[in-house]
Amino acid sequence: MWNWVRVCMGFWSLTVGASVLPSVAAAETKAAPKHIVIGVDEGARPYVVKSPDGLSGIDVDIIAQAFAKDGLDVHFVGLPAARLPLALDAGQVSAIMTYDFLDDRAACRTTPYRVWLDAVIAQPHFADDPDGLKDARFATFPGAYEILGDEMGPLRANLRDALTLATSTLAATGLYYRRFDAYVGDVVSLYYHYNQIESDGRPMPVVVKRLDPAVQFLVANDTDLCARFDAGFARLYNAEDYAAILQRHALSQETIGEMITALDTSP
Repeated sequence: MWNWVRVCMGFWSLTVGASVLPSVAAAETKAAPKHIVIGVDEGARPYVVKSPDGLSGIDVDIIAQAFAKDGLDVHFVGLPAARLPLALDAGQVSAIMTYDFLDDRAACRTTPYRVWLDAVIAQPHFADDPDGLKDARFATFPGAYEILGDEMGPLRANLRDALTLATSTLAATGLYYRRFDAYVGDVVSLYYHYNQIESDGRPMPVVVKRLDPAVQFLVANDTDLCARFDAGFARLYNAEDYAAILQRHALSQETIGEMITALDTSP
């Protein structure tokens, strides 16, 4: 989460972005165009993976295949999370991925296409001593206290005072080198980055408290585009192609089951 749209950028960001991204404002008509531009968070591995060959990842595959089911071709533009709403405002992208409803600046949001499996993930010894977390050092993602504070119970103050980290890469590195005791955020992202670290055999961090999953969706200024994504996603999901995408990205059967269950029960 991550990775998350919570930072307010200045006017210069929008000005620079306008010179880099093609404007799609003229193409946003009542009927969605055949070729659309989707803004994605370039730092949200493994959901979006930026490489010299372009953008890939779980979300990229889900979004592309859902729109393809409804006959639309997608071009992805990777941006820092904080610039995604600005790009949508400026008409530089047709839609953006987010967990923020953005009701004050977007005409519609799609059905959720994924969830963040949020949890308290801690050093291994806390598995046998969860009460010890009350005195532990926490880290989390930007905006976590506002989103998850009510779910933390006796650990609410720990989250309020937590070190804020911009990426799951920093979270994984900090846990590995024991810079803090626990991280509050997405399990999939954290373990993905932790497994990239060259390990000396030390035990993996453990999930000591599950939190309510947060949904991820697209927001756009074209209601027809949202409707077409929803139609394509329903076909993708019902055909079990969705689970196949998650399997292709090496998610465990347990994690896939958690994601699908959370999506099935999301509002």
